Amino acid sequence: MSLLCNARLVKCIKRIVPVVKHIATNSNNRVITFSNTKQSILNSVQTTSLLKSPNATKSIIFGFSLLGLFGLDDKSDSERKLIYTIKRGILYLQNDDYNAFEKTLHDALQIANDLNHFDGITYVFDVLANGAFMNKDYDKAKSLFLAVINRLFEQGSYDDDLNILHINLKISKIFEAQKDYKSSKIGYEFCLDRLKKKYELDPENEDILGLYSLTLDAYARYLMNQGYTKNACFYFKKAYDISVKLNG
Repeated sequence: MSLLCNARLVKCIKRIVPVVKHIATNSNNRVITFSNTKQSILNSVQTTSLLKSPNATKSIIFGFSLLGLFGLDDKSDSERKLIYTIKRGILYLQNDDYNAFEKTLHDALQIANDLNHFDGITYVFDVLANGAFMNKDYDKAKSLFLAVINRLFEQGSYDDDLNILHINLKISKIFEAQKDYKSSKIGYEFCLDRLKKKYELDPENEDILGLYSLTLDAYARYLMNQGYTKNACFYFKKAYDISVKLNG
């Protein structure tokens, strides 16, 4: 399942960006924003993947849902209301009003439940999980991410699908934040193993390159924090090489 640049994601970004502009700032305080083109999405992904800013976890990479508004059609009044409610909740999150974000997303969840909309419910869970992640409510985020994974499995996803791997990467980051380093290491290495195989089979796939670079960078930071400087440098170099390949 394509993650970073598939048509559904581009459609989702085009819907959400007019309301919410997730930004990250690099060491030169240059603002990086999403516009409406596929290439700018790629550029933002590539740039934010190696950020060292304390706000890096608020970037589109670690702090936002990339599932896309699957199966939602804004031509329907009820689904248009659901989409609008989700957008409004994300706007609260952007403005650091987590309580309003959570309340609004629960309103969206009620709408999705009333519609009996499986994909809509999954998407709301994922946005709630990312909001909890950004708010450092790690237990809640982990529980919600696992619920999303289970729902994706119900739809026929496999454990090496990019959406699944992206969520597993976030869960690994949560384990690291909670100082469960053994589980964190297992998670990072699981993601890297699956992504390495995907990369070897399809080395020009931009979706794979983006997530692989991000995961290499996250694992390198984990190793650096654990004091394994030499190994960390090796993975930082690999992350850099993949990022350069992605940028062209």
